[in-house]
Amino acid sequence: GTYDRIVVFEQQAEVGGVWNYDTVVPAPNPIPQTSPFSPPDEPARVPHEKFPIFPSPMYSKLHANIPKSLMMFSDLEFPQKSWIYPSRHDIQHYLVGYAQDVRDLIKFCFQVKHVLLQP
Repeated sequence: GTYDRIVVFEQQAEVGGVWNYDTVVPAPNPIPQTSPFSPPDEPARVPHEKFPIFPSPMYSKLHANIPKSLMMFSDLEFPQKSWIYPSRHDIQHYLVGYAQDVRDLIKFCFQVKHVLLQP
């Protein structure tokens, strides 16, 4: 099949998914967490920010645990200056650059909570 239109939903204000770092720390998960159906973390509301911030597992000095040659898309290499195991900053920058041509298809700050199949 073909599609007339594609829409990408990103809950953060920028491309990058979990690589999108913010200093807002997520609330700790309840322990023990006995239900596999626990809802996702609620976004953080920061007074000076226009959009909510969704918790991420990133921390400022994180690096990849696999080489950039395995992480990269086949049609775009990581910059030469990136380390073999790129920093989270370099990965985020790489993903933003890769998405440049499709930014108009992305709805930012949008969280999908329910999906229905319409025939």
